[in-house]
Amino acid sequence: MKLVFEKYHNIVFKCLLLCLIIASFQSCLKNDAIAPLSFASNNSAELLGYIESRGDYINSVYCPALISASELYMVQTDAVLLDIRDSLKFKRGHIRGTVNISQAGLISYLKKNNVSSDKRIIIISTNGQSASYCTAGLRILGYQNVFALKYGM
Repeated sequence: MKLVFEKYHNIVFKCLLLCLIIASFQSCLKNDAIAPLSFASNNSAELLGYIESRGDYINSVYCPALISASELYMVQTDAVLLDIRDSLKFKRGHIRGTVNISQAGLISYLKKNNVSSDKRIIIISTNGQSASYCTAGLRILGYQNVFALKYGM
C-alpha cells in the first residue's frame, strides 16, 4: 500500500511542478493593450429613427401584436388558442377551448394540425412576455395573424 501511495505521490508532484513551470512562462508573456472601440455614429439613434419611421411599431408586422382580454373574448371562437404556460398553471384555470402546449412544440403543433398562416392564432402565457416572444417567432415564419394576450393570464 505504501509503495502505491509513493508512486501516485510522485506523479502528482511532477504534474504540479509542470503546471508551475507553465504558469511562470505564461505570466512572462507581453500583455498587449486592447485599443478602445470607437464608433463613427450613434447606433442607438439610428435604431430609434428606424422604429419611429415605421409608425406604431409595437403593433406592426415587425413586432408581436397584442390582443386585450375583451378583444379575445369576442374572437375566441374563430381563433386557435394556444396556452404555453406549464400544465399545473393551465389546470388551475384556462380559457375554454385552449390547447396547452410547450413553447418548443408550437411549430410542430401548427404543422401537425394544418393551421394555415392566415388563421388567427392567439398565444397565452403567464404575463404576456413569453407569448410575445413566440408571436414574433411565428410572424417571422410567415404566420401573420398571430397575437399575444396582453398581460397574460
